[in-house]
Amino acid sequence: MTAHPDEQWLLRLYVAEQTPKSLTAFANLKKLCEEHLHGQYQIEVIDLAQNPRQARTDEIVVIPTLVRKLPPPSAASSATCPTPNACWWGWS
Repeated sequence: MTAHPDEQWLLRLYVAEQTPKSLTAFANLKKLCEEHLHGQYQIEVIDLAQNPRQARTDEIVVIPTLVRKLPPPSAASSATCPTPNACWWGWS
């Protein structure tokens, strides 16, 4: 996964509070973005414990879940992976 020079990535991480899984998912995502997207990304963290309706609206059934909104096409995957790269193999 590498960003093209003019390409911005918009990523949404859906969590429920600051559980160990949620914190690990965010740390892995941040590390991967820093290594491969070099500042060309934005991470939105959506806490479904604070906004449970968002889960239905965005069709989230498992947490933590990572959704790539940009660049198209949109993609989603579980954010519970043993290593940062394990979640991203199909997104590049």
